[in-house]
Amino acid sequence: MTAATRPKSETATFALPGLGFDDALITLRRAVEAGINGIVISDARLPDIPIVHVNPAFERMTGYLADEVVGRNCRFLQGPGTDASEVARLRAALEAGEPCSVKLRNHRKDGSAFWNRLDVSPIRDDRGRLTHFIGVQLDITREIEAEEARQAEQRRKLAVMDAVGDIAHDIKNMMAPVEGWAALLADLVPECRAGLDQLSEGADAATMEPLPQLLDLIPEALEGIRGGSEDAKDRGAEIADALKGNLRTPRFTVRDIAETASRVMRTLKPRANALGTHVHLEGSCAPFAFDRVHLYNAIYNLPYNALAYAPGGVVRLRIVEREGHVIVEVRDTGAGIAPEVLPTLFTDHAISTTPGGTGLGTRIVASVAAIHGGRVEVVSKVGEGTRVRMILPMHRDDGPNADQWSI
Repeated sequence: MTAATRPKSETATFALPGLGFDDALITLRRAVEAGINGIVISDARLPDIPIVHVNPAFERMTGYLADEVVGRNCRFLQGPGTDASEVARLRAALEAGEPCSVKLRNHRKDGSAFWNRLDVSPIRDDRGRLTHFIGVQLDITREIEAEEARQAEQRRKLAVMDAVGDIAHDIKNMMAPVEGWAALLADLVPECRAGLDQLSEGADAATMEPLPQLLDLIPEALEGIRGGSEDAKDRGAEIADALKGNLRTPRFTVRDIAETASRVMRTLKPRANALGTHVHLEGSCAPFAFDRVHLYNAIYNLPYNALAYAPGGVVRLRIVEREGHVIVEVRDTGAGIAPEVLPTLFTDHAISTTPGGTGLGTRIVASVAAIHGGRVEVVSKVGEGTRVRMILPMHRDDGPNADQWSI
């Protein structure tokens, strides 16, 4: 059959400059075979739209030979990690006889995965009837992996920034008691010197009575300075590690949380004294596994923040064990927290209502609770005070869920 005897549409479709119909058809077939992208042709008139032709690039891309795939639907390339929503889009386009472009995680004959950008177009005869689909496949694995690596690096940088911000906040808090103890020492030294001068002058017993108490405070003050400095130094080292990309992972060891709470309250004593606030610690529980550094920082932030709201009032830290959970509760008789602030208080959107605050403290508490599989609850009434509970499971894979406890 010559080009002159064929339908006009077919002559126009296959005509190439300088080539007759048959030569043009051969050239187009060779172009398909020579393409660097995988090409799949499927018959839309047959059930399940089976493959009728693949080119050598498809064989190289997938590891399947043409004889192994002809007569099968292309879904055999799918497997673990293939996005069901993308498959659904492709299926809908095939059913509607429309073009479609999808990105699929496909699998080669040897089981290895690759990312495939598949562009499918319908083929119709001169009467507009759908006869075939042609799919052009491009291996975009390198592009996808590069993008995933870029996103992972972005997440790592954000994590480092968060860690540095949290650590800097903790260091600021840790230095507060150091400054407080140092100020106390500065006041004690002249009093002790005056007492010694009086002693040397033969002062009476009533005059000398306060001196032993003053002398007893000096070791406590020195211990507070030493402990605060060491904590700040450790957290400073974490900043250096974070900037190198080495974020601290939780280290769970069995400890007595009451000892940690006691250390917190001793550290906060100068701040409480300066504010005229009475602080109390009560309760205990059995030892359980927790991260010493993280939990210390969380517990520290609770009464530290309470002191800011309750100058001249009372702050109580209580440890309660209840059916496999430990509850760290802090109550204050302070000004309370505005209702509009409460919903975001222990979230990433927390905003401090105290001058110079950042909102990081409450976020740190919530993060530490989450690390330990627990949660934080808060109840507050303006003018009456606030109660915060951090509820932690003592056995991470055992016992009632923390969500059962309500305040």
